[in-house]
Amino acid sequence: VSPFLNLPVPTQFMRPLLLDPDAPAVIFHGETITRAQLDRRACQIANLLTEAGAGHGTHVGIALSRNADLVAAVLGIWKVGGAYVPLLAHYPEQRLQSMVETAGITHILCDDKTRVQLPECFASMEVPLSNHTKDTFDAVPLAESDLAEILFTSGSTGQPKGVMLRHRAVANLYLQVKNLLTPYPGNVLCSTNSVFDCFLMETLVALALGRTVVLADEEEMMLPWKLAKLVSEHDTAVFEMTPTRLQMCLNNEAFQQAADHIRVLLVGGEALTKNLQQPFHAHSSGDLINMYGPSESTIYTTFSPLKPDDTITIGKTLENIRAYVLDEQMRPVLPTACGELCIAGECLA
Repeated sequence: VSPFLNLPVPTQFMRPLLLDPDAPAVIFHGETITRAQLDRRACQIANLLTEAGAGHGTHVGIALSRNADLVAAVLGIWKVGGAYVPLLAHYPEQRLQSMVETAGITHILCDDKTRVQLPECFASMEVPLSNHTKDTFDAVPLAESDLAEILFTSGSTGQPKGVMLRHRAVANLYLQVKNLLTPYPGNVLCSTNSVFDCFLMETLVALALGRTVVLADEEEMMLPWKLAKLVSEHDTAVFEMTPTRLQMCLNNEAFQQAADHIRVLLVGGEALTKNLQQPFHAHSSGDLINMYGPSESTIYTTFSPLKPDDTITIGKTLENIRAYVLDEQMRPVLPTACGELCIAGECLA
């Protein structure tokens, strides 16, 4: 067991905020939002939520356009003591209703664009973003057992389920990401949709580490040449993506040229293959780390740094996490035998 600072990520963010409030927190469309500006916006959102009746233990849906407010909204929800539930306003009404009911959502943050996309049945829950006159807020103390996020799985193996991530598990994730990224100074690119677990690492955890988040918009997320521009123009050292997305990017000449700006690429979500491992190293001197972990284990469970000719595995567990290969009776199998991978430790939802 490795000791870790069991403080909620929003509390960890206060340290870089107080040390250098004017440092850049989020870069979006070439505009820089400082740590102090991001915190003030989060306070405004917290005041809006409080006036709408949200408080400690409230589950708040986030159905917002992709900009710096998306990040501030998570901080604002945590300030009132709530847990956030990422939603996409254009989801089918039945799926949204299922998510709202399952997660016990009582409030939904929205903006002018997403408000018209949400089904009318949610009108009473909507909290439209606006510029609140009060930009200070006394944050509610958070306990380690409080929920930080309810994240819905894709539903590829059945009915989508809400994974409940506690602040303690996210605090342990903070330690893991800190240890992983310490050798790689620079900005973190957020090109993941908010409904995926990696979004939390690319934004709130990165901010707590004192990093600057380069936020891609909806179009930039999808187009390799636009991602390449963000990477090359904003000292984007840390990037994470699925192998499928990496394949798409490595087929693009602009991305090939920008790849050497990447100091570390975290790949996960799918099986990594040799036909991606070697081309990445051909275009970038950065490190490649294969990551594995279900949403229920707070994003990452195992990691494996890979050189160009290394055998690809999911590697070994991160700190404070245990993994076992077990048979039908939950007994460890012999070496080389098949079994089911079971995970334990501080990471569990």
